[in-house]
Amino acid sequence: LWDDMRMIETMLINHASQAAKQSMPLPATSHRSFENEGPVVTHGSELFPHKTALTATQLLPDLCCVILQEIQVYVHIIQRSSNLNSQQKTDTIQTTLDKCKINSVAALEDRCQQDGK
Repeated sequence: LWDDMRMIETMLINHASQAAKQSMPLPATSHRSFENEGPVVTHGSELFPHKTALTATQLLPDLCCVILQEIQVYVHIIQRSSNLNSQQKTDTIQTTLDKCKINSVAALEDRCQQDGK
């Protein structure tokens, strides 16, 4: 579990770094690792014989189902934004959908419903 958390945290930090390079606005917060927020309790999971090695390619499509409602809200906000032109809106939404390995929000909704996520 902790290895998975570290991988997710690394992916989020990398995404934030890429956004900064593209001059995308980021929240004005400093990065703090989840591991610095208190004691880490594993409950013995480091002793489990089977370890899951997650990669971004495997993780993101499932994570998209977990945050489906947030994606729907995000897309709605982008569509209603007045400071982006039509092409910028399309590109922004498509970037999110590409990370989810899907071509539309409706298709993502269907996939998540079929997968029971």
